Amino acid sequence: MDISLIIYSGLGAAIGAALGRLISKAFFKDVESTEPLDSSSNDTKKGNKTVLTVILTIIGLNVLPLYYKDMTLPRLAPIDTRAFNKDMPVLDIIQDQNPELYQSMLKPLDKALRNNDFTQEELNEFREVYLTVITEKRETASAKTLKESDSVATLQLEILKEKEPTYCTLIFYGRPYPRLDGILGADFVTKEQAALSLLFTESPRPESYVPDLEMGKSLFDQIAAKIIEENNITDLDPEILPSNENISEHKKICDFQSALFAKKAELSDDEMLNVTAYLASFE
Repeated sequence: MDISLIIYSGLGAAIGAALGRLISKAFFKDVESTEPLDSSSNDTKKGNKTVLTVILTIIGLNVLPLYYKDMTLPRLAPIDTRAFNKDMPVLDIIQDQNPELYQSMLKPLDKALRNNDFTQEELNEFREVYLTVITEKRETASAKTLKESDSVATLQLEILKEKEPTYCTLIFYGRPYPRLDGILGADFVTKEQAALSLLFTESPRPESYVPDLEMGKSLFDQIAAKIIEENNITDLDPEILPSNENISEHKKICDFQSALFAKKAELSDDEMLNVTAYLASFE
């Protein structure tokens, strides 16, 4: 099971998370986050766990394999991380730099491995940690590294616009989005892994650097307003409809983010860092 094609994209989601709410609040309306896709109720989970406990009490070891598979019991042998790290080489770097964080990422991966599939809940759990560490790295990255990250995120948006435009909207608001195998190909994964490795290994911006948040806000407001006007965007949070009758509105969200990355790439290094710092202050 190649987890990279299921989980991706880390860069696009980390950059886009909550950006939509900020822009909507500034230019249109305040937007609330939606519930995770395919999520189960807590009551159902608690009920299932209670039933399993009763069954174990009655028939003991006969159901231990199933119980073990669902991660209630600890592993009898350490998880082999080589497959995960092979699919996503940046995990090797995270494991070296932050072993504790890496271990927290392994839990949902381990459960998916035992069940030979990812549920939406496991994707959300993994992404929460994964995207947080990427976001933290971007907060101290150099302008050169940030521009490389944005370039790869733009490529992702182009793919999503063609295949699943509604995912652009979900990512834009930091909402849970489905698995991406069958959408993003191996070529994209290779490029994103290279950009992520750069993000984790390149020298960060100088520690003495102090961003100008007011300048960042001014630049961002000018850029966003111009893109909204040029693309005739009237709704930055279009509803996701089963009929896809408003799919063109979701494509506009893909275009908006691509244009935003393109405009940021034209900025000087200081301007780029100021805009990035301003956006990070709202996450």
